[in-house]
Amino acid sequence: MRVAAVGVMAVSSAVGIGASQAQAAVICPQVGTGNGGTLQTFGSEPYRTGPGENCGIYSHESGTADIICKKFNQLGNLWYYAKDQNSGVTGWIWSGNVSSTSGTRPNC
Repeated sequence: MRVAAVGVMAVSSAVGIGASQAQAAVICPQVGTGNGGTLQTFGSEPYRTGPGENCGIYSHESGTADIICKKFNQLGNLWYYAKDQNSGVTGWIWSGNVSSTSGTRPNC
């Protein structure tokens, strides 16, 4: 009987670990709504499919972009959903790749 109880506890623990790791994963295909402000990148920076470094990259763009909205991802990192003014590429840019922002920056 004791062996069976230990086995159930081990399975329960494993399920709990898997659930917490899944919650930390960033959902990549995200879009934002809103309108406000601009940002300037440091250089050629990745525009991603979602607010996380594990999300796919559309393109690398540099210069000024129109901020559509901002969001803190599950890890607490600030990301901007923006449209590059030169190319028209829209995607998520990590705030660490942004040298400056101006205007209002609504939440997504």
